[in-house]
Amino acid sequence: MIAAGCILDCGAMACLMFIALYYCAFCGFLMSYMTGAETTGMVPTIRPLLVQMALDNLPVASLAAAGGLGAIALVLLMQLSCSFYSPNALCVIILIIILCILQFVSSRGNEYFCEIDEDYLTDRFNLTGLNTEVSYYQYALDLVTDVFDLDADDDLREQIEKSARHLYGLVHARYIVTTRGLAKMLEKYKKSEFGKCPRVMCDGHALLPVGESDLPNISTVKLYCPKCEDIYNPKSTRHSSIDGAYFGTSFHSILFQVYPALNPEKSSRRYEPRIYGFKVHAAAALARYQDNQREDLKWRLAEVDIKHRFIEDSESEEDAIEYDEA
Repeated sequence: MIAAGCILDCGAMACLMFIALYYCAFCGFLMSYMTGAETTGMVPTIRPLLVQMALDNLPVASLAAAGGLGAIALVLLMQLSCSFYSPNALCVIILIIILCILQFVSSRGNEYFCEIDEDYLTDRFNLTGLNTEVSYYQYALDLVTDVFDLDADDDLREQIEKSARHLYGLVHARYIVTTRGLAKMLEKYKKSEFGKCPRVMCDGHALLPVGESDLPNISTVKLYCPKCEDIYNPKSTRHSSIDGAYFGTSFHSILFQVYPALNPEKSSRRYEPRIYGFKVHAAAALARYQDNQREDLKWRLAEVDIKHRFIEDSESEEDAIEYDEA
């Protein structure tokens, strides 16, 4: 997925480095043990059967959690090591793995997006109308589909990459309302990858990304809670700048139309303000509500240049009568 990079916090970076180093060290030890080689010198050729056994015994689930690119790089390490490797070469490959993992997980908003199927991207019908909304459309499409081979200068390539990110986002909004796209986003929703509702009464219910407009550059992505039916701003700065049009206004509604059993029951619990354990009288809440309604009405009248006849706190009854007679 194409997305802009962002800065990781030190804790996440240290964790990823530890995971990458752990698996690389494990692979090196496993291959040395299986071939009976010493820890110094060159490791002899390993039979393909042993390599397959090593790959079969790796904890793949944990490896996948470290990032897809890290897993690919690790498999590449195993393949390169089949013929031979030196400690220096192993260190270089370890560094590459770490950089790949950091690049993958540091992509801004990468967690919110799902991977679009290649056949969907290559079907021109699914891209109808996007050529007028994206600059350098053909180059951007080539970059997204990994067939870009233009030898462009840095400025032009930067503009093409920006257009490619925008194109992917617009296609993503269309893809996630398809059957396959809904299934992928549903898996993320079940794992609470979009976050949990900050409202106490929702008990940490999973959120869904939603846009306030289907038009790009209008508003950023928000998070919708199906339990309280309200929207919230993302906590992470990595997601706060994502365009809401990349998810659209209809995705969450379509998801619960297709999977009605997942629509949660609405919470009947409401917070009741108290003072020293005693409920605040309902008249106080009503008075606050009336004050808010009054201020809202005054603001709307001022918007259309209509003078209101409300008595302000600083005005006396006589001033109000004089204003009425005038």
